[in-house]
Formats: sequence, structure tokens, C-alpha cells
Amino acid sequence: MVQRRILIDNGLNRPIPSQGDAELLEAYVREIVRIGPSRLSPPAAALAREQILDLTAVTLGNRTGTTPKLGTASHSLSLKLHAAIERDSFGGRESIAAAAGISLRHANRMLALEGTSIERLLTKWRLSSAARRSKSNGTGGSETSLLH
Repeated sequence: MVQRRILIDNGLNRPIPSQGDAELLEAYVREIVRIGPSRLSPPAAALAREQILDLTAVTLGNRTGTTPKLGTASHSLSLKLHAAIERDSFGGRESIAAAAGISLRHANRMLALEGTSIERLLTKWRLSSAARRSKSNGTGGSETSLLH
């Protein structure tokens, strides 16, 4: 049995067997490294980071007999919506919600907890994208100037 060593909260260096939860965590991290973290879009990188933290918490929690606090479903949903917008910023609200695997009504209800909506996220993404294109073309536009 292969063992990995990791320092945990109580300061003891305890072995964590490379099986079960630890094996899943190790395989997931290896795959992210293989792909190359810099090749991930910001929403995908944020989602991967969240999943790695949750898998680490579960692995250590099971090892120490504690129940970890994991990422929230609303945060995960928000990341999925941001990723869907980044992939298809010219799609409609319904297609963005569908790409995230939920209804438009549920998406807006969850985003309302963050003080936003799919329409606001789309508008923000489109404006920042246009500003980036404008700056890269040398016209020096900004998000504010695009509104007028």
C-alpha cells in the first residue's frame, strides 16, 4: 500500500493511504496538473479549486473523524453560470441557464442571493469583453464609454 504524508491540524505527521478518498483526490489533482492549470478559464479554475478543497476536506475529515464544511451549492451554481456565460456570451438567458443545467427561474433566484441576475452577468461580461477588445485594438475604450 502506497502512503502519502501530510501535516494536519494537530501537528502530527500521519500517513494517509492512497486509496478511497485520498486516491480520488490524488487522481483529480494529477489530471488538473496534466491539463495545465493555466489553460483553464477563470470560472473552470475556480470550480476546480473549490472541488480540490472539498475533496481535501473530506479526505482529512474522514481520517480525523470530523465532518468538514464544504462549498455551498449556490457558489457552485454561480461558478457554472459564469462558465456558461464565458463559453457563450452571445447566447440568451435561457441557453445560459440550460448550459448550467438549471432553469432560468432557478438561476435568477439563486443569483438574486448575490444581488444579481443572468441578464446583469451577461451585460457585465459583454461590456468587459468589448472593453478588452477595444483596448487591444488601440481604441482605448472603456466600459463606461461603451454605454454612451
